Amino acid sequence: MRTNRAEAAAAHSRQAVKEELQQLLGDLEELVRRIGEASDPELELLNTRVRSLIASTRDAIEDRARQPVRRARQALSAGRTYVYERPWQVAGIAGLLGVMIGVLYLRR
Repeated sequence: MRTNRAEAAAAHSRQAVKEELQQLLGDLEELVRRIGEASDPELELLNTRVRSLIASTRDAIEDRARQPVRRARQALSAGRTYVYERPWQVAGIAGLLGVMIGVLYLRR
């Protein structure tokens, strides 16, 4: 129960940070658009650098958002591979767990 609350709080925090970063990037893009109208070569160089930084930051945020999904898929794949390679061990472990849970339940 605590784990679920902690996971929910962590997910909410991650979402809030992501939204804040997206808002910041949006504000920066608006600033760059407004500065982009100036004709000073130094401002044009700065504009190009800021646009590049914004693009790389957006890519990093999106990559971070996809990372937990990627890890979960890898874990599921590893579990599936283990079960297919060692079915008798998995069945034995499941049986032992069932017996242990039964014993603990009967002690109540």
